Amino acid sequence: MFEDYQQLLADATSATDKAESVRILAKILAGQDGKDFVTRLDPKDGEMCIEILDHGLSERKISKAEKQTFSVMLWKLAASHKRLPDSVAMQEELEISEEIRAGGESTDIRVGKHKGNLVAVTARAISPKNNPDWIRQGFCKQVILWSKLSHPNVLKLLGAYGDMEKGPLATVSEWVTGGDIMEYTKHNPANRLELLHGAAQGLKYLHDEGIVHGDPTGQSIFVKNDAPRPPTAYLSGFACMTVTLDPGEPIPFDVQLGHGTVQFKAPERFNPEKFGAAYPLVTPEADVYAFGMTIFQVLTGETPFQDLQEVAVIDSVVDGLRPAKPQNASAIGFSDSLWEIVQHCWDSDRTRRPTTTELAKRLNEAAANWHTLMPPNTTTPPGTPPLVGPSPTVSGSTGDESDPTNRPEARESHLGSVDAPPGWFHVSLAQTWTYMTRKTSKVQPLARRGLMVTMR
Repeated sequence: MFEDYQQLLADATSATDKAESVRILAKILAGQDGKDFVTRLDPKDGEMCIEILDHGLSERKISKAEKQTFSVMLWKLAASHKRLPDSVAMQEELEISEEIRAGGESTDIRVGKHKGNLVAVTARAISPKNNPDWIRQGFCKQVILWSKLSHPNVLKLLGAYGDMEKGPLATVSEWVTGGDIMEYTKHNPANRLELLHGAAQGLKYLHDEGIVHGDPTGQSIFVKNDAPRPPTAYLSGFACMTVTLDPGEPIPFDVQLGHGTVQFKAPERFNPEKFGAAYPLVTPEADVYAFGMTIFQVLTGETPFQDLQEVAVIDSVVDGLRPAKPQNASAIGFSDSLWEIVQHCWDSDRTRRPTTTELAKRLNEAAANWHTLMPPNTTTPPGTPPLVGPSPTVSGSTGDESDPTNRPEARESHLGSVDAPPGWFHVSLAQTWTYMTRKTSKVQPLARRGLMVTMR
């Protein structure tokens, strides 16, 4: 069997037709033995397979099952061989600010300049105490999946830099002028439902592509405000993104991570067995649950369960408790029909939650009536503290879950609000370029050029 795979691999790497190389590699990866064979390749053959897999994903002529397999194998190979595909690894010079503008436990976000345009540079540290292999694989997964996305409501990845051995590892994405949707709507009159509809369209696109976001909160939606064009919502925050899996499919390393924001997690992610799941795997249905919480967050201006400790949130969600309908619902854009769809998003039975297609449709209908519900120039909603009300569908409890990456402050953010709080990037400062002093290139590894991450 090994000799057969070796011959097929030789045929794949020597084929002059790239489509033929993809076809042969798909044949090798059709069984578990072939997958095991590819994961043990030497550096030379491994790097050639990385490029074949990347080409297959880019051409989009493979089946859904093959796309799933190619994606998982590509991020595994990229991490183990410490090499990103050529299509993703940035070769151009990039100017990077020395000043850290945002970040979390092991992530720094800085403003950069790429081909004359503002970009967000998000760097992640590699530290022995944080499991370097785990970090590399998570980074490769994020970059490879994100790099294949193309949609008007999905933030564009321009590429990635980094020293795959020592770190840091950095993604480079478009700079979004309005900041995240929560900050933007505090300072700007906006049709919040129209922005949410755009984000839902982006989430629908991900699901159609066989990808789960993993943490679609208000901090993962950014707003580009390029007047006189209307503001546009972009889905971002892809650190928890992964592929969807068919029932019974083996769970690849790093897919079943419990990362995400506790207040937005579906009950089956806390107590899988209680809700008919084998493990706390993120799914499209879990994304829909989280997006229902995001609708609540954006319209009320409040984080769900914000007055509860994380352990209490977990117990409450598993026990069937959900945010109650705000007393001033109609005054903040929560029509009866929209509240109904949000409650469906929160159903404890994930099979009864709406699809993103239905969710986007209902948000579009609600957005058309926004101006009949809201006074002109509405910014911060006149919200009331979110109450917690029971859902009659389930009861029970679950245990504690402690993970610093679950905390909101540990997640990525591309900050660009003009009226930004202290420590956030102010757009006008970037336009002077007075502190764009560091340059990166392929010759000099990123880790030796000042883009170092401070471990907190």
